[in-house]
Amino acid sequence: MIFNSRGDDEERDRIKRFSDAVGIPVVAEFARSKEFLEAERLGKTVVEAFPDSEITKVFRKLADTVIKGKKHPAKFLSETELEDVVLGRSINRKTVWHAPENVIVREKKRYSSRNVHRKEVLHGCSFSGAASVTFSIDGLYTMLHSPRSCAQYTFQLISNSVRRSYSRNVVQMPSFIDPLIKCTDMNESMMIFGGSDKLEKDLRNVIQEGQKNIALITSCPSGIIGDDVLNIIERVTKDHTDVSVIPIIEDGNIRGDFMQGVIDASLALMRSASKKGLKKTQTVNLVGIKTLATNCTTNSLFVKDVLEAMGLEVNCNCVGNTSIESIKNVSAAELSILLTPDRFAMMLRDFLVDEFDLKFTKAVVRPGLRETVAWIKEIGERFNRTERSDAMIRSIEEEYERRASVLKKDLDGISSYVVGTQKDIGWILEAMKRCGMNIQRAVITDLSDHSKDIDLDVDYDLEVLGAKDIEDVRKDIMDKRPRLLLSTYPLDTGAGIEEAYIPIAPDVGPYSGLELAEMWVKKLKAPKEEGWKKDVI
Repeated sequence: MIFNSRGDDEERDRIKRFSDAVGIPVVAEFARSKEFLEAERLGKTVVEAFPDSEITKVFRKLADTVIKGKKHPAKFLSETELEDVVLGRSINRKTVWHAPENVIVREKKRYSSRNVHRKEVLHGCSFSGAASVTFSIDGLYTMLHSPRSCAQYTFQLISNSVRRSYSRNVVQMPSFIDPLIKCTDMNESMMIFGGSDKLEKDLRNVIQEGQKNIALITSCPSGIIGDDVLNIIERVTKDHTDVSVIPIIEDGNIRGDFMQGVIDASLALMRSASKKGLKKTQTVNLVGIKTLATNCTTNSLFVKDVLEAMGLEVNCNCVGNTSIESIKNVSAAELSILLTPDRFAMMLRDFLVDEFDLKFTKAVVRPGLRETVAWIKEIGERFNRTERSDAMIRSIEEEYERRASVLKKDLDGISSYVVGTQKDIGWILEAMKRCGMNIQRAVITDLSDHSKDIDLDVDYDLEVLGAKDIEDVRKDIMDKRPRLLLSTYPLDTGAGIEEAYIPIAPDVGPYSGLELAEMWVKKLKAPKEEGWKKDVI
């Protein structure tokens, strides 16, 4: 703690009492001085302007303390205790309120994003990540305790997803089109004096309007100024026992990156589920919904259609593109299955196993023929539906071979080079081999913002390289000069090689690779020079 003195006779005693109460020592004290004003007039720091002054000695000692000194964990003070300390009264420890375990959302670190787990530079903020989940839940009202700018930025992420879905003519997520949102609109005054009163007022107003299920997400300012959100929720819900307010304490990016917010919100919502509910037989949870992915709805619908063809029902989409009532009933499913093998889905699986002892399939819903056959076969066996699942698999395999044989006429022998950022690209290599393509090399670059870092059992040779090796890969591409380069991000080799993309969030289903191959054929057949360049004015 640094004591920046204003010259008040009593402030040193107040600072000392606070320091003792929270267990944080005062490591430096700065009194008012004309040297600060003079240094500011010169456009310099005090250390630059007056290197031999007493104040400079304090700054140098402070720097040394920060670098070499030990850290001190702070002891918690309630609002009443803080007031006791400031006014010089003895602290009444009985006033401390401890939130019930079922509303605390600060999870153990093992329920973490890869970004947080590896202590990397943050990619996005957890506030927005959490909102991307809550906005997608039908019947759930989201309250953003934040400045308007934070709410606007977050809402734009959602509206962009809707626009992408519309432009690509795919099924849009209904709740994203007109989400239920309220922002507390934190302003400069609230930054100084706190936003608790405004939050409580807005929360009560929302309940008065008839909302029964509310997710409350906190932003950076809320965390910095220390608004006591849990206490507010307790007071409000005591007056409205039929209302559920789910706190998601992200404090902006204090909890971590965007994906950490997605995980936190998912776990907080699932924690509202009943642990003692009766099992719904013949039902399956779909775990690992990617709410911002353009194909989010179509992917879950594909799995739903397959399950219904076997006489089964989807219990809940975990967590997103579903209803709050389905989430509260998540523990009732007879079986659960992962949608993609990434860290996010794995975290949700671990939570559901730990909290509700749910059972999961070994197979994962992934793109490609082999992987689709694997999970359909396992579902059929687990629910004693092998006759239906075998018939479905035969039909899928026949259609796959028919479509691959058509594409092979154009792709047979085409030299190709693959550079991805996720290990789960076996479905692409599967399609390339079925179409007779010549795969010169397939590499994966281990980028820090890549979440699919789970080792997979694949039939194809993949080289996993560090991000620093990308220049060597670029040179290798120029040496081999493939007819077609497949990559997650543009590599710009400058060699005139035809390039096609690998989707980060691919469509699930058996024909995903072949559908990409149809695009490759169009690319290879397209004229190399655009027709407009030949126009004569």
